[in-house]
Amino acid sequence: MFNSIRLRMAVTYLLLIAAVMLATGLILLNMLEKYYLSSAEENLERTGRLTAEFIASYLGDGADTVLLSNVAENFSRQINARIVIVSPQKTVVGDSLRVGGLLGTVMERKEVQEALEGGTGRSIQYSRLSDQWVLQVCIPVEKGDTSLGAVFLSSSLKPVYQTLTAVRRFLITSTLVSMVFAGGLVVLFAHHLTAPIKEL
Repeated sequence: MFNSIRLRMAVTYLLLIAAVMLATGLILLNMLEKYYLSSAEENLERTGRLTAEFIASYLGDGADTVLLSNVAENFSRQINARIVIVSPQKTVVGDSLRVGGLLGTVMERKEVQEALEGGTGRSIQYSRLSDQWVLQVCIPVEKGDTSLGAVFLSSSLKPVYQTLTAVRRFLITSTLVSMVFAGGLVVLFAHHLTAPIKEL
């Protein structure tokens, strides 16, 4: 009888501890993911706005695609992201990717459309080409109320998800170790509580 009570108490406490640790781990992972994604997005937006300010005077009729591509390449190296510059007609007039780039093509994307309308386009998509999740931000290039084009930035989220995977493994390992340690304490605690009952 006392062994049964002891076992029930031990299992109950262990399940309670496991539930608390699981909930804490999930909340922590969710917070970390939001933080990393927010930081990555802010970094892209900041670089996009700097690029937009820098190229505003170079956009227009007869835009120098070589110059704009050089600017895009220089800014892209600073944040390890691809930068594409488009005209108000959505034609690519600058690309940080020299080989296999999009120069001269029309970029029909909702992020570009949002930027050309004066907003900021954002999305997270899975790229089958590179087999990874990608964060995309598009910043408008404006002079007064006139749209001069947009700056499209694309960055891999692989480092972010690698970090989250490492944190997830750490949490699982620490939870298992804690459960073993807590299991011993719970057994001792249950024994301590049931001992007086057994004596009676």
